[in-house]
Amino acid sequence: VDLESEAYRAARLRELPFESRRKRMSTIHQITNPQSAICNRLAYVKGAPKEVLALCTSIRLDGQERRLDDALRAQVISANDDYARHGLRVLAVAERGLADSATQRAGPSQYTAETVERDLTFLGLIAMMDPPRPEVAEAVEKCHDAGIRIIMITGDYGLTAESIARRIGIVKGAQPRILTGVELDT
Repeated sequence: VDLESEAYRAARLRELPFESRRKRMSTIHQITNPQSAICNRLAYVKGAPKEVLALCTSIRLDGQERRLDDALRAQVISANDDYARHGLRVLAVAERGLADSATQRAGPSQYTAETVERDLTFLGLIAMMDPPRPEVAEAVEKCHDAGIRIIMITGDYGLTAESIARRIGIVKGAQPRILTGVELDT
């Protein structure tokens, strides 16, 4: 990837930073097509799969945009859960063209999460391995031997957290108790 040409082709106009409440971030780009004088604005959104997917109304499959129905949503969630069960951290990626005249005239500071992060086209999932350091499992074992109960707090998706906790020895039983931040607040 030629970063300079990509930065020219898709100049970043604004970033809506990650917020734990939204569980996502967005960037707005001015897209320049060198074969023509056409410029459009495009928003890219990445974040927690369930939250991003909830904002999508379409999906890109084989280069074609299709309506995102319940069956396709279920396939995406199933793939997300499969990755998470293997201890992978997963992000969803989506986009939205900002082609209507009102958004084209908008200045970069006028873009907000409410105006940009809706009616998205789902593009895919990105799964990443972020393994715990090798010495963590030994430290967990020493804590257990000393009678110390370990509670793991993480922003990871529950299935990812469970997989990692099993890998390092925090979880050994069949049915661990996993709470979301919302449940913990309650």
